[in-house]
Amino acid sequence: MRIAAQAVVGSLLLHIVYVVIVLAIGYIQTVNYRPEFLENVTVLQSEVAFSFSGSTVTLLNSFIFVTLVLGAILLFRKSKAE
Repeated sequence: MRIAAQAVVGSLLLHIVYVVIVLAIGYIQTVNYRPEFLENVTVLQSEVAFSFSGSTVTLLNSFIFVTLVLGAILLFRKSKAE
């Protein structure tokens, strides 16, 4: 049971780090964006759309997969140590 808990915590930490890095990159790109203005512009886009490209199912599947992989690695390391 301890290995399963370690695998879940490790997977959760990896996913949190991933989300924080993606948000930081997006923030840095937004802050540093400098638009290029063209001389003869006739139509400009007036709407902005914000969205999330992944789905909840994809995130859940990723979490389960990473948890299983970490669990397998921890079991392998434990069996090697004995």
